[in-house]
Parts: sequence; C-alpha cells; structure tokens
Amino acid sequence: MHEFELGVWKNLFTHLIRLLYAMPDGPSLVAELDSRYRQVPRFGIDTIRRFATNASEMKKLSARDFEDLLQCAIPVFEGLFSLPDTDEHNSCILKLLYRLAEWHGYAKLRMHTDQTLDHLDMLTSQLGTLMRNFQQTTCTAFKTKELPREARHRHDQAISSGSKTSSSTPKLKAFNLNTYKWHSLGDYVPTIRLFGTTDIYSTQIAILQGESLHRLLKRMYTLTNKNGHERQLAQRYMRVARARAAARANRARQPRHFHLVRSGLSDPLGMVSMRVHHHTSWARRSPIDIPRFVGTQDPAMKDFYPKLQDHILGRLQHRIFDGDDHHDFTDADRNTVYVLNNALYATKTLRVNYTTYDVRRDYNTVNPLTTPFVLMRAPDSGLAHPYWYCKVIGIFHARAYRSLLTGTTPPVAMEILWVRWMGIVPERPGDIEAAQLPQVGFVPEDDPYAFGFLDPAQVIRASHLIPRFAGGRTNDLLSTQKPTAARLFDETDDWKSYYVDIFADRDMLMRYVGGGVGHLDCAISSFDSVPPHAEPPTLPTITPLQPSAPNATNEAEEDIDLEDINETDVVVDDGDDEVTEINMENDLEEPEFYYDEDYGTGGEEEEEIEDESDCNSQLDDNDFDIHAYSY
Repeated sequence: MHEFELGVWKNLFTHLIRLLYAMPDGPSLVAELDSRYRQVPRFGIDTIRRFATNASEMKKLSARDFEDLLQCAIPVFEGLFSLPDTDEHNSCILKLLYRLAEWHGYAKLRMHTDQTLDHLDMLTSQLGTLMRNFQQTTCTAFKTKELPREARHRHDQAISSGSKTSSSTPKLKAFNLNTYKWHSLGDYVPTIRLFGTTDIYSTQIAILQGESLHRLLKRMYTLTNKNGHERQLAQRYMRVARARAAARANRARQPRHFHLVRSGLSDPLGMVSMRVHHHTSWARRSPIDIPRFVGTQDPAMKDFYPKLQDHILGRLQHRIFDGDDHHDFTDADRNTVYVLNNALYATKTLRVNYTTYDVRRDYNTVNPLTTPFVLMRAPDSGLAHPYWYCKVIGIFHARAYRSLLTGTTPPVAMEILWVRWMGIVPERPGDIEAAQLPQVGFVPEDDPYAFGFLDPAQVIRASHLIPRFAGGRTNDLLSTQKPTAARLFDETDDWKSYYVDIFADRDMLMRYVGGGVGHLDCAISSFDSVPPHAEPPTLPTITPLQPSAPNATNEAEEDIDLEDINETDVVVDDGDDEVTEINMENDLEEPEFYYDEDYGTGGEEEEEIEDESDCNSQLDDNDFDIHAYSY
C-alpha cells in the first residue's frame, strides 16, 4: 500500500493543490486548506497525527502522513471548489475522495472475506470511473500550472546542471493517469486472493530490504566526506553486516539461561487488563465537592445533581440505559440516593478496550482535553444511524448508596462519565451508496438532554470527529461566551456540526460498513437516508435520545459486578495507545487483590501512585469472553 499512498494519492493530492491555485483567489484557498488541516484533531497515539503548519507544501512527508491527509480530506476540501454558478466540481471531488478513502481502507484490511473482496472489486471499478470523470471534467475546466515549489525545484536543478535556459515561471501541468501505480490498482483483488492480505508483503513493512532501507543509508551518508560516497557507503554497510553476523554467532555460543517469571499484576495494563472492558484510576487526589461544584454559574451545570441522581438510581436498579430518560422517578425516589461524602473524584483518562474486526484486542484512551468523543450502540428503534455520540467533559468515580425505610444499602463504587450529548443531523445520517459521511452536532442547551451522564460500560470505543469547517461556528448551541466545562479553556463558541471520520482506521470503517469478523453486532452495510424535511432545521437535534426499545447488553456489567469493585490498582496511561495482543486461551494466574476499608470514611489514606488504583474484584478466568466486549 506504500505504492498507493506515495503514488496514486500523492499524485491526486498534488493536482488538487494545483487546482486550488488555478481558481479565483487561489492562494487564499490554499491558506484556508492549510488552516483546516491544522485544526483537525489527532486521534490515538499515531492513528491520526497532528498535521504540519503547511500541509500543501508536502515537506518531508512519509507514506503514513499522506495516509492521514487522505483520511481527513473530505471535511478539509469541502466547499473550496464551489463556484458562484455551480457546485459540480465540489461534489465530484468530495465523492472521489470518499471512494478513494474507502478503497484504501478495504485494500489495507488485515482480514478479508469473500464479501469484502467482492466489495473491493466493485470499488475498483467505481474508482476508475470517478477518476476518469475527474480528469475529463474538473481538470479540463482549469488551466493548472506547476506548484511554486515545483517551479523552484526545476529552476534550481537547471542551475545546478549549468543550463541557462530554465525559467522559474510555472509551466502548465496536466493531471496524469498514465502511471504504473494507477493501472496496477486493478491487480490488488486477484493478488489478495492468491497471496493473502497486503500487510504481509507490502514494501512498507520491510526492515532491511525495500523502501525502509533508505533510512540506514541516509544515516550512513552523514558519516561520509560527501566525495565518492558510493564506495564509502558500501564499506560501511559491509561493516554493519559483519558486525551483526558476529553478534549472532557470539549469542549462539553463549549458554542459555531460563528464568522463571511469576505471572500476576507486574504489568497492570498487560494481558489481564485487556480482557476487561475499561480501566480508569480510582485515586482520590482530585475530590470535587458536589454542592460547591454545582453552585457555579455554568450552563453545563443545569440540573446537574438531579440528573446524577437519576443516573445512579437507574444503575442501582439495573435498568437498561436509553439516555437516562426516567420519567417515572419522583423527587422522593431521588432523595433516597446519596453520594458518599458528597464527593466525586475526578480522573484524567479512561482506557476502553475493544475487539477489532480481525479478532484482536485494542484500546483507545479517552481524554476530555485531547480525545473526548466516544460512540455507543444506539437502541434498535428504527433510526437510520446505528450509533450515539457524545463528548466526554468529565471522568469521575464515586460511591453511592440508597437510604430506604428498610435500611441503608451498602455503598457501591461507580465510574461515571459526564457528557455533552450529540445528535445526528437529520439530513445527513451517512449514506455509503451516496458517498456521504455522517454528520453530528451538539444538542442545544435548552434541550433537557443537552448534558447527562453515562456508564463507561456503554462505550464501544473512541470516535474521531472532524469539524465541518464549511459550516462554521455558532453560539446558538451554548449561548455563554464565558469559560464553561463544556468547552476547552480557549473556546468561546462551538462548531455547528462535525463529520464522523469512518476512515480513521480499518476497525472504524468495518463498524460502519459491516462484515467485521470480530464485531458481534456488525453495523448495517448501508444507511437508509432520512427523507428531507420541508424546512430543514438549522441545528442538530437529539433524535437518538428518546425512549425506545431495550439497548444492547451492558458489556462490562455482564462479567464484573460494580458492587464487587471497590478500588483497583491500575496504571492509566495518558494517551499511549499501544496495542497489546493476547491469547485468550492462555491459563493466566489469578492476581492478588486487597481492599482498603477506609475508602471515603476519613481513615488513613494509603500511599498512591500516579494514575493507579486498588481493586477488590475476585475475577475468574471463566468470567471473560473476548466476544463479550465488542459490538
């Protein structure tokens, strides 16, 4: 796939920049493109990285950087090619970018089925049609010239070669499809059928051969005197090869020593932790006094405590979650709910484990400051979209109990997410057939479901939402311009809507198109378009958050009763999304746990380690099922 990212996509991206320069006010459009790429949020530790200051310059970009440019291209390019009299070119380019990202995602799957290969074969034909249409219509409508950097490079090369006829004036440059890498796209499906998925033979994974070899040679080049460097590079490479051979021979002569290593919690976030649904810290270094907290003049605090009581009471009664829409709860019911010491304890991150489409275990780290968006399964209520979305603005844990006439129930440890709900934009729920990404937006503050609480066990994984830059920002969703918990400290308004980046990674793609072997409840293969309204609303609504059919089974509570969990000794990593592969068949030794009876009672506080917690959950290996933690 290196051939696609550094060949086909790089060629198209470069020509799209040429088209922007050829349009009226071209330099301003290119500056807007760079600005939009800078505002795209990162996702994971290396899934989507921060983009460079000037993405259009394409300076020192590797294949993974071009991959990120493609996966985030639709929100960035939207509206840049719109002309006063027609939107044809904008629609053509957005559809081409969608199919290109879809083809790229399918081609890089690490597990294929007959269904996915047939779909990839169909996508290849569609992509060829769209690309030729782009060349014959959009490209011919503009006179494209070399980019400024291309003209400078050609001029500098001419000067270095001694030519005096070269000029720095940009020459005409047409879009070229007569390349081997473009015409070889049709060979991917039969090649995968014959030899397997592309990740096992791509030049991208080569260590000492293929395209990765240039890294070693570049490092060696700095050690030469730059005069006749070919011979010096060959000598140094042979020295490295002989040194490695000698090291292998030396290791072979050494006697082997085997050390017995006791399995347990020496690696708290290792094999054992990947089998549970989520992790967060149970440390109590950041207590929040609820009465003082809700007394601030923040619109996000509206009905904070009654909503918290509804959420806790619903979980204590083991109700199916459907947005905490508990109309049958009375004030008398709420007054039986108490939070121990009136204290919530804030933590910085939440790690959510899930099973990928190729039956591996992976995780996302949710952080309200950097990766705040999560998705969960929507109830089966006939909605056109299979997921709900929200922005996590706080991660808490607490101990709650009920005071009834019959007595006081034992305190139960709970992990709670404070969220700002998002709704599907009615006209854009996402349509694979029409090549449209789903769009979501914040629920207006006057809606009773604008803010709420969520059990972390309902979260499937983090979601990559990209602002819809063409729609702009607004204060209508949250009127205050003062600092609020619902926004970052430097924000005074909100984006009107967001695009759901279904191409962020291969697992995310398979959750929307269906067919993932590791997904218990696969998404529908294509979304049903919502019929357009006579007067389309200007703001997104909270359509998903209505009483509906029972939700999917609560993943985590099936296996781990929250009443059994008091404190967990778990290290929570701030944003390190390393994948840990485990064999679920292994017989793991049961770890040792202890319980601190002084939790929240004023007793002596144990010594704490940063982002660690204590656990009193006697977990049995038979309680875990790798398929119980994915949809």
